[in-house]
Amino acid sequence: MNSGSTTHQKKKVLTPQQITICKYIAALKIDLISKRASALLALHEGATQNEAAEKSDLTLGQVRYLRVIFRENGMAIFPADLLEQAKKTKSKKAAKEKTKVNAEKEVKKKSKKDKAKKKKAKDKKKSVKSEDKKKKKNKSKKKAKGKKNAKKKK
Repeated sequence: MNSGSTTHQKKKVLTPQQITICKYIAALKIDLISKRASALLALHEGATQNEAAEKSDLTLGQVRYLRVIFRENGMAIFPADLLEQAKKTKSKKAAKEKTKVNAEKEVKKKSKKDKAKKKKAKDKKKSVKSEDKKKKKNKSKKKAKGKKNAKKKK
């Protein structure tokens, strides 16, 4: 039997794309429009309607009305030109971010290649040194054998 102490997780108000658009519109500081965007963001983050009203500088009635019209119309409550600007800005940011990520990947690739080259060069030096050591040992062994043979002959 259920004791009635279940926790309810609030349904998120906005999609990730809508969050980005609302942040853009809120940052524009266009009186009522930006306040509405701020209120939606606050509601999305789990604020009560009273808290959203305080955060966005709207009245409680305006926030309640906003909830209703947002449910009915979605992002169409904002002017189309602002939505278009926000989408363009988002796509520009995404393009810049993609370029930045690609550049970082390229740098990593180059650094990996450089590291590989350095390692290869280092390994080559080691092998050359070890070959030189072997040659020196062989020479010294030959000299030692030569000396032993010379002593035997005498």
